[in-house]
Amino acid sequence: AEDGTLSRAPTFTGALAVTGAIVGRAAPAVGDVAAFVQPRSNGALFVVDALRRAWASDGASAPRRLPLERVVGGAFTSAREALAVVEPGVLVASRDGGARFEPVALPRGVALSVDVDGDDVFVRTTEAVLRWRDGALTAAAARPPRLRNALDDRASVKVGAR
Repeated sequence: AEDGTLSRAPTFTGALAVTGAIVGRAAPAVGDVAAFVQPRSNGALFVVDALRRAWASDGASAPRRLPLERVVGGAFTSAREALAVVEPGVLVASRDGGARFEPVALPRGVALSVDVDGDDVFVRTTEAVLRWRDGALTAAAARPPRLRNALDDRASVKVGAR
């Protein structure tokens, strides 16, 4: 909710139950940047507040602040592992439930997003879509249809071409 309250439901249309609250606004004030909860996350919710700080919520205990600032987005891949993109397009990973994050080297480009689809985790960069598995990045043929967006089908355009 806008006031920072986090709720969960057992199903898409199920009754909401309050699980806790983050400190500060979960939704932006007029002129603020967007804030969101990553809906596809395994093991814990990944929440970015209006000040672009990250939070984790397991749905049972109070949300806890993650040691990240200037967060673009992220997700938990399990209760112990999380990936996040922070400005300026740096991919970071935690293997201890979000207590510490370390930079992850990308083969090329800068990180744009992290997407979870069941057990599959994808990292979109400015140059490629990569699959995250067992703590490593590999090339991904394509993202699953439900994770695709308009950018996936656009052809590259040369700058200055007419």
